[in-house]
Formats: sequence, structure tokens, C-alpha cells
Amino acid sequence: MGIIWKGKYKGQKQKWFIMKFTGKDSEININTKKPEFLDWRWADLETIAYCC
Repeated sequence: MGIIWKGKYKGQKQKWFIMKFTGKDSEININTKKPEFLDWRWADLETIAYCC
């Protein structure tokens, strides 16, 4: 950190949560008036740390 833009910006801080969804994919709707996410996808627990 601190090399790009002379350390002026640090970027976003992210927190990750693992949850189990028991519904159907059709119940997921990110097309809302003020969407929080642009996209979503399922990922295996074993690969989640490497895919993002």
C-alpha cells in the first residue's frame, strides 16, 4: 500500500460473511430501485477466498 497515488488513497475495506441460502435462485432479485450489488454468483466454500 502507499505506492500508487503517493499513498493518498487506501481503497475500500471489505467484510465477508458466509451464509447458507435455502431458497430458490428465482427468489434473488438485485434489480431494485437502489441496488446494493451489480452482480452475484454462487461459489464453493473451498474456493471463495481465491475467486474475488
